[in-house]
Amino acid sequence: TPHNSSSPFRLVFEPGNFSLAAGAHKVISVDFTPGVPGPFKTEFYINIAHFQPEAIEISGEAVFPNFRFSLPRPNIDRMLLRDHTRVPSRIHSDIESVNLGDTEDQETKIEQDIVRKLALFLTASRDTIDGFETTPNKPPRAVLPFYELDLGYVILGQTVTHTLSLFNPTNFTISVNLSQVSTLKKSGFRFASSKFTDIPPAGVLELELVFDPASVGLACGEFSMTARFLVADGPEVPLVLTGEVTLPDLVLSATELNFEDVLVSRCKIVTLQLHNPTPVSCTWQAEVPLPPKKVNKFIPLHL
Repeated sequence: TPHNSSSPFRLVFEPGNFSLAAGAHKVISVDFTPGVPGPFKTEFYINIAHFQPEAIEISGEAVFPNFRFSLPRPNIDRMLLRDHTRVPSRIHSDIESVNLGDTEDQETKIEQDIVRKLALFLTASRDTIDGFETTPNKPPRAVLPFYELDLGYVILGQTVTHTLSLFNPTNFTISVNLSQVSTLKKSGFRFASSKFTDIPPAGVLELELVFDPASVGLACGEFSMTARFLVADGPEVPLVLTGEVTLPDLVLSATELNFEDVLVSRCKIVTLQLHNPTPVSCTWQAEVPLPPKKVNKFIPLHL
């Protein structure tokens, strides 16, 4: 008989009841599955005939697979829990405004709070969320606070390569899949791989991101794209990719220089101003056109 549990859990006994012969032994299998992350403590009783029940305590800490990027996480006013495509509207009002801190402990606390709220919501709603069915094979997935990678100014025609460090802070091996790979490729982004498996505890994995705006005909201007990393049996971790595609340019103060009258053997100086209106550096070079080469019409062209 389970007793005094403050968190959703699943507690299964096998066998649930039995008779034991004199001098015999019996092994009881206890399957305990915590429903929310964090420390847990509960107990169950074994009733033996007419004697007082024997209490057995179960305690530990429930954790979930997760990872960290070596990137900043901007402040977020509201943490949302959603399915891959739809957000249950009822849970929005239950999520408190949270301000991300700078320490890892604060990030961990916020992540645990998001997963805990989703678990409690699913426990309360049973098998239906806002009218659509959920199945054990595809439950709603918690979405953690997003990371942001600012690629800065990217010159159209050039390829930018950035290396990300993915760190496994848990005590067990994790696997991560990159979702919506085709959408990323259509936007000019590509990773060396879309599946990252068997990342050991405290392990670091280097991910190479390549951005080529010209390959997909991306126009100049600001861009924002979200790469979604799905942790196996865990939450979704968004990575927002931002920046601006631009081209170097040069504006001349005049397109024609008129020296007017210049005395023989004298030098006259006319000032021309060059202005770079773009946020990237511009390399320029002045060239004096060569006079046309005189060709002797009596010499064959092949000489």
